[in-house]
Amino acid sequence: MQLVSKARLYELAVTSPLIVFFSFAVGGTAIQIIREISGQAYSTQLALSVGVKGLGGIFAGLQVVLFIVRKLPISKLRSWWPRILAVIGANSLLPFLMIPVSTPTGSINILSSVLMIGGITGSILVLSQLGRSFSITPQARGLVVSGPYRVVRHPLYLSEQFITFGMMLQYRQPWALIVCAVSVALQFPRIHYEEKVLSETFSAYPAYAGKTARLIPGIY
Repeated sequence: MQLVSKARLYELAVTSPLIVFFSFAVGGTAIQIIREISGQAYSTQLALSVGVKGLGGIFAGLQVVLFIVRKLPISKLRSWWPRILAVIGANSLLPFLMIPVSTPTGSINILSSVLMIGGITGSILVLSQLGRSFSITPQARGLVVSGPYRVVRHPLYLSEQFITFGMMLQYRQPWALIVCAVSVALQFPRIHYEEKVLSETFSAYPAYAGKTARLIPGIY
């Protein structure tokens, strides 16, 4: 019991920066929503903006909860490179903040918002299914093959790509397109390392992988 307690404390210590970061994100999102609602008359654009921010806050809050309650890892890759790559890939959208906003209007803004709303909603549903097995770096905490995982092996990555494409439309081109392309490319090695540790840990994973597409059923 003492060993488990130390492992849990170590786990919380390692993830504490992410817990703090996402907690601030939730608070900041709530403040932004309150300001938007109180400062503007109702419009479709306002509804879409509040929808994106509200769902984003829920997504961030859910990650905070899962970081605290998730299972301890059964196994993980020993090399530091897969972990570093996973962290970079998970934060690959941050360079968007260094690009001027394009302030899209009309159909482009609607498309952007719909992509982000769909992607964040999908991410929330996937995280809810993944539950205490959630991890950012390549670790085996539990094997989940139900819900959206019955359709594709990496539904969270798939959902996040919709968010990526939606965000891309909010920023100046071609720089935003470059950030988007790099972000998408980084997910493939993440998938490789994640599948490697799952295959090594769970004997049932190779059979599951053999009958389930990675991202797009019938294609990949």
